[in-house]
Amino acid sequence: MIHSPFALSSHPEPSRTPDAPASLLQRLQAAAAAEMPVTPAPAETQKTEKAKKAVSKWPDFDTDPKALAFLAALQQLPSAASDSQADRQAQIDAIAKLLRNFQHPANTTAFITLQEQGAILQRTLAKLGNDSPLHTPLMAVWVGTSNLQFQMSKWMQDVMLSDGTPPESNEW
Repeated sequence: MIHSPFALSSHPEPSRTPDAPASLLQRLQAAAAAEMPVTPAPAETQKTEKAKKAVSKWPDFDTDPKALAFLAALQQLPSAASDSQADRQAQIDAIAKLLRNFQHPANTTAFITLQEQGAILQRTLAKLGNDSPLHTPLMAVWVGTSNLQFQMSKWMQDVMLSDGTPPESNEW
């Protein structure tokens, strides 16, 4: 007997051995599953395509001339002279300066917005990998750029949501 509050009937279940034939419905479902490949619904396909497009907003690194030129310029920078904090900071500063002043094509600033700067840094980090000697200084520049972008966004939100009164006036 089925002793469940959710049972629809109180008839005893037929005993079934592992080799016992399945019901007609189970056999039909199994046959249909074996014949028909499982394909996602059109709505799911559209969602995954949109997600891929959002992720791939930037061109592929290996086919992007601006990214390749930035990587080449980055690799031309001198590495840290020693493992001292001052030398590592000098390398980080040189990478940040290159990022801000990089021009491609000539006389055209390549990465104007903080979003563009963050994107090229992320793409370069992904291209070089964790084992590259440039990984740590690039990561430091990326963190600084991301923090600056966050602070700028927060400041803009504060300005837009304020009534024009400086926050210092409200605190007094």
